[in-house]
Amino acid sequence: MPEVSEHDRRLAALRSRLGSRSLYVAARPNIRYLTGFSGSAGHLLVTPDSALLFTDGRYRNQAKRQARGVRVVVSRGDSQIALARGIDSLGLKSVGFDPERISHGAFRYLRGTLSACRLVSMPPLVDQLRMVKSGSEIEAIRASAALNSRAFLSVIERSSPGWTETRLAAELEFTMRQLGAERFRLSSRAALTGPCRTPSHVPRLSNLGR
Repeated sequence: MPEVSEHDRRLAALRSRLGSRSLYVAARPNIRYLTGFSGSAGHLLVTPDSALLFTDGRYRNQAKRQARGVRVVVSRGDSQIALARGIDSLGLKSVGFDPERISHGAFRYLRGTLSACRLVSMPPLVDQLRMVKSGSEIEAIRASAALNSRAFLSVIERSSPGWTETRLAAELEFTMRQLGAERFRLSSRAALTGPCRTPSHVPRLSNLGR
């Protein structure tokens, strides 16, 4: 028997909550959580018996490599148009969506395009699933925290008062990538004096000082 992946189990858990309903997943973090696809352009449609990932030609190879447990539909143009056509072709009478995870523009487009399908607001089912971490997710969080600590200590040890905040931020990101970090969810924030209590502080050209 083929091995069941973590993403397959997540899709199965989502379907158990959906029952006979279908769900449009728009948020990139949730698409990655369910399929493994990390591209910046994608729309996921989950039905009781299938899962379809719509993306464009830029991500053809990446989608087929990462999203092995779903059907990948590659469009030549806007993948949102392909999504609407896919919903119509399946003959779905209604499709759920999370109102907190869809743009107003996407909602208006689908509502105005779908001829025989009704959009239904639903609770944040995928976000609820993500609240419970699997063993592999816990290990990934631990590994990330350890990498962050190593990078921070490495940069602090070799920093000097003559460094600017922007250099400190650049050194930190470079060191994290050297240690194996995949990407950054937020740009680096570096402030050791002044507005350091501001969470959204943006690194400046001012020196760190002592």
